[in-house]
Amino acid sequence: MAATAADIDPPALVASTATSPSSPFVFPFAAATAAVGVSVLKWFIEFPHIPLLTEKKSFFNVYFAKYAWAWTSVVFFLALARMRHWPHERRLAALVRYSLATAYWITLTQWFFGAPLLDRFNREVGGKCALPGDVEEYHPDHLAHFRAHGARAANIAACRGHGGVWTGGHDVSGHCLLLVHSFLFLQLEFLVFGDSQNAHTRPEGSKPPAGDVVNDALARRKAASPFRAAKRWINALSMLWVAMLGITMMYYHTLPELVNGIIAGTLFSAVVYSPAHMG
Repeated sequence: MAATAADIDPPALVASTATSPSSPFVFPFAAATAAVGVSVLKWFIEFPHIPLLTEKKSFFNVYFAKYAWAWTSVVFFLALARMRHWPHERRLAALVRYSLATAYWITLTQWFFGAPLLDRFNREVGGKCALPGDVEEYHPDHLAHFRAHGARAANIAACRGHGGVWTGGHDVSGHCLLLVHSFLFLQLEFLVFGDSQNAHTRPEGSKPPAGDVVNDALARRKAASPFRAAKRWINALSMLWVAMLGITMMYYHTLPELVNGIIAGTLFSAVVYSPAHMG
């Protein structure tokens, strides 16, 4: 039996329903609330240790959380290649925002004419590198080396590299920042402001004859398939970031460090994707 128009998704359902611009911002609010709840629970119970998930050298931490922006970049360019309904100007705007988002992440957590801004902040509020235990127990040469190099360490990683421990300061969670930043960037760029209503648009020459409702609906659905594929990739990666954020809350950082990381991860998208900039 030949398909009828009733058997085919109407054009309005071919592309995904547009998402409200405010919807992705529910995530950082929910994350901050969860951070409070988890921190309270940590006062009363100790979460079980899961080697494959909770260790700093676990597979997910080493190859996903630490390289979250690299994975975000891969999905960004794969999704951008499938936004066939976007005009050239829209693609260029996406690339500009991606460059700004990358610069924001680098400036805060990787490099800013030396130490990144978060590391500078950590030191300014009292963070410093010190030797563990009683300094009298160390060999004079070791002490001299540490005072010349370790005591001047600009961040926690450098401090550990010199055998020291970081004390004091305020270690804003870089994991929270990066995971929230990555989540919001992809969701807003493609699923909120991705013009999903026109994802089924096809070149004029490929349209079926007027009145051919069945073939037109099938063709529109086929044209929208690249957008649907991009949406699946974005949502799959977003779910992974949500899970990694939960692990960070359960096993690392204090509540203020978690919340400030979430705030820092939200700030870029709150400004760049605000109605003032997106229209």
